[in-house]
Amino acid sequence: MAFLRLLFAVICLLMAGCDLRALWSRPAAIPELHHNGYRKDIPSAARGNAVFTGAQFSDDGALIVTTHHNDPKMRVWDAKTGKLISSFTASPADDVWMIDAGHRRFVGRTHGNPNLVVFDLMSGRIVSEIPDRSENRAFPLGLTDDDTAVVLAKPGMIEVWNLVPPTLIRSAENPLPVDAYRPACVGGVPATYNDKKCWELSPGKRWLAMAFTPVPSVGASSIFYLIDLQTLMMRQLVLPDGQTGKNVSAFAFSADERVLAFGTDRGVWFYEISSNRWGPFVAGDHRRNAYLGAMRFSDDGKRLVTLGDQLQTSVFDTTTGSRLGRMEPAEWDREGVFRVSRDGSRIVIYHFVSDVLEVLDAQNAQRIGWVCPYFCNLKHNPVEVPYAVSPDGKAVAASQRAGSGVWETDTDRLLFPLNDPSMPPLKD
Repeated sequence: MAFLRLLFAVICLLMAGCDLRALWSRPAAIPELHHNGYRKDIPSAARGNAVFTGAQFSDDGALIVTTHHNDPKMRVWDAKTGKLISSFTASPADDVWMIDAGHRRFVGRTHGNPNLVVFDLMSGRIVSEIPDRSENRAFPLGLTDDDTAVVLAKPGMIEVWNLVPPTLIRSAENPLPVDAYRPACVGGVPATYNDKKCWELSPGKRWLAMAFTPVPSVGASSIFYLIDLQTLMMRQLVLPDGQTGKNVSAFAFSADERVLAFGTDRGVWFYEISSNRWGPFVAGDHRRNAYLGAMRFSDDGKRLVTLGDQLQTSVFDTTTGSRLGRMEPAEWDREGVFRVSRDGSRIVIYHFVSDVLEVLDAQNAQRIGWVCPYFCNLKHNPVEVPYAVSPDGKAVAASQRAGSGVWETDTDRLLFPLNDPSMPPLKD
C-alpha cells in the first residue's frame, strides 16, 4: 500500500501538483452513494465485455464508437439499444475523433497507411482515402461542410478536402510556422483531464479557432486565430488593451456561432465574431491559480460552463459575466476528468480517488447525482475510467475493468451493457 501511495504521489506531481494530503485523508466512502465497491444490484451477465479506452457519441446521439489501445478494432454500437453494429480495423486519426453522423462515416487511420481513410460506420468497409504523400503527415483538425469535408493542417497550408470522392476543395496559407504547422500550446487546466484541445470547430463547422505558442515554455504568450472555413479567411485575435493570454486552456463556441469564448491562465474572454468586439472578461479566482477553461455554452447561449483548477466548476452569465453557480469538490477528491454534454445541459466529472462519476446541472453547477459504473466508492488503487457523454446529457458510456456499459445520468440506472458476441465474458 505504501508503494501505491508513492506511485500515486508521483502521478499527482506529473499532473501539476495535487495535494498529497489527499492520499492519507481520503474518507472511507462518499456517504451519499449507495454503492461501495462492486455493485450488488447488477448481475454478472450485465457486465459488458467490450472494454474501451476511448469512446464518442455521434452528434445525433444515435451511435457510439469505441476503441481500445490494445485492440486494433473499433466498434460501432446502437446508442439506444447497445447492439453491436460493426467493427473495423482503424484508430482515430492523431487522436482526433471525426464522425460524420449524417452519412454514417468515420475518418481515421489504419496501420502503415499514410492516408486518411473514410469508413462506412454501418458496414465497416472503406469507402475512400484522402491521399497524403507529404514528408510531414497532414494533421486533421476536424470535419466541416456539414461533415462532408475534412480540414487539414500541413506545412505552409490549410486545406479542405471532400471526403467522397476525395477532392481538394480549397486551400490557404497556414498562419503557423512551416516547421510547427499544427496548433500547439502549453498549459491547460492543471491536474484535470478534459476533451478540449488547442483548437475547436464551431457547432455548425463554420469557424475554426486555434492557438499557437511560439516558445513552448510555461509563461510564453499564445497567439489566437479565427478561421472562416467557408472562405479560409483568417484573423488574429488580439486581446483588448494590449493584454496577453498565456497557455490557452479551452475554446468554446455558442450554438448560434456568434460568440467565441476561450480560457487562459488569467480567465475567460468573450469575443463577438460578426462585430469583432470583446465582451465581458471573467477572471479566474481559484486559490491556487487563475486558469479558467471555457468548456461549453448552453444551447440558448445565455450561460457558459467553465473549468478551473482542481475540478472547480462554475457557470457564468455570458452577457454580464456574473457567476450563476459553482461546485468545488472535496479536498481529497479534486483530480479527475471533466466533460460537458454537447447541448450544455449536463456536466459529468470523473473523480479519480473515489472512482465515481458526478453529474451536475449545467444551469447552476448543482449536483444531480452520481453514476457508479459497476465499481466505485471504495478505498483502492483506482484506474482512470474512460467515458463519453451523450449529446443531450441523458446518458454516459463508461468502461472499466469491471465492465462496459451505458448509464442514465440522472438516475444511475444501467441502460445496457456493451457486449461483443465474438469476445469472451469478463473474468471476475
